[in-house]
Amino acid sequence: MNMNNNANMSNNNSPTSSGSVTINDWVSLIHYIDELEDNGDISINEGDEMRKLAMEERMALLIIFKCYHNKQSRFIRYARNILNDEKQAKILQDAQKQKNQNNINNNNNNNCNASAEITVSLDDVKVNNDENDISNHEDDNSNGDGDIVCID
Repeated sequence: MNMNNNANMSNNNSPTSSGSVTINDWVSLIHYIDELEDNGDISINEGDEMRKLAMEERMALLIIFKCYHNKQSRFIRYARNILNDEKQAKILQDAQKQKNQNNINNNNNNNCNASAEITVSLDDVKVNNDENDISNHEDDNSNGDGDIVCID
């Protein structure tokens, strides 16, 4: 089993995000992951997750590949640590999103409740006298102060 065939680093001049990293480095990493998976050294799921990180150009994975491509067991151990860190970060991110959504929902509920709790005192309401005002009627049931409010 010769893992070094696809692990040779190329000095192609097509850099990606770093001046010393090339597309061929990422391709070599993906081929290395494929070999590990084909040989049963890592599971298909682990291979898929590692390839996804390589496609996202996660520098940590490329660094351990460059450092440990000749030491397969170390590469696998460190790559698994990166995968676990990614899972933990996603769990924390999802929990934070849920917390933020709950806060937004609570704020919206509080705003709705606050607007629903508005009360109006009839003592504070003033009515303009116009032709439709029932205070002009002689048969009103007011207490004599002349301010009557009709609420339909």
